[in-house]
Amino acid sequence: MATHSTVRVKSRGGGRGIFCVSESGGVQINSVDLARNGGNAILIENCYNLSIRGGTVNGGGEVRLAARSEFANNRDISITLRVDGTTVRESPCGSNIRWNLSGNARRSIC
Repeated sequence: MATHSTVRVKSRGGGRGIFCVSESGGVQINSVDLARNGGNAILIENCYNLSIRGGTVNGGGEVRLAARSEFANNRDISITLRVDGTTVRESPCGSNIRWNLSGNARRSIC
């Protein structure tokens, strides 16, 4: 169960819309509205207990679940999103990752 809740995240342009790295976690985001972000619209790297419960990603950088070897892999992640005009990629596969995606995004997920 998430320990912190954010109602809505909105981002236009910039390097990233949302990121969680280096064994951070315990967050629930109720809604996102991300467009034209640079490197990654969303980057989740070595995180745990993170939930994105809805919203949209439109264009820009990919939605990415990643892991570095010096930290524990992603676990207990739940993502519900509409993603258009970019990609969704999970590599390596995490533990207990739940995707509920719509939109035209190319997907490479476990």
